[in-house]
Amino acid sequence: MPNSHLDDLILAEYASSSLGEAQSVFVASHLTLCPDCRRVNQGFEKIGGLFIHHENDSPIEDGCFYKILDNIESSRESKELKKQDDILAELKEIPKPIRDKLPESLGSIKWKKLGKNISFIELECNQPKTSMKLMKLSAGTHIPVHSHGGKEYTMVLSGGFSDQYGRYERGDVAIRDVLEIHEPVVDEDSECVCFVVTEAPLKIKGFIGFIISKILG
Repeated sequence: MPNSHLDDLILAEYASSSLGEAQSVFVASHLTLCPDCRRVNQGFEKIGGLFIHHENDSPIEDGCFYKILDNIESSRESKELKKQDDILAELKEIPKPIRDKLPESLGSIKWKKLGKNISFIELECNQPKTSMKLMKLSAGTHIPVHSHGGKEYTMVLSGGFSDQYGRYERGDVAIRDVLEIHEPVVDEDSECVCFVVTEAPLKIKGFIGFIISKILG
């Protein structure tokens, strides 16, 4: 089971179709790997359904939303999800919402190189100033210390990495905003493949940093 989850706010925005294209793909992809967040999302969808059902009908029963929210919270602690998640954790496929954005079939994907340790695939994105990428980083790769011009959404698809805020493995998400600075380091024993959404270029100091931010931003 992923240990780093999406927060309730972004799940509520996803359930109400309030997110942009790239952020929606990110959330949808995480939901394929995380039973906990799927349960939470289903709860928010039920709330949305209640609004639609009662919009031109009778008032909603007092306390109805709180009962649903209580069920959402308890679902995070349910041990019954462990067996299902153990199966999901073994899967190595790229989540379908990401596959649907790939320009070619999986067998003919061409990774672009950025130095010897970083490869990436740019995914089609029609959202202004926002990019979606699959990134593959060699074992032990250090990404230079950087901040962000906008939010950066990262989800691990295979392998793992660490930064100042924690360690991330398959299905885990790391969302950094403009005030956060970090230095991701890939695990020493295997390469790491991530799905990354950026709302603006990274801010990395120096000429090399400028080149990297232009390519990856």
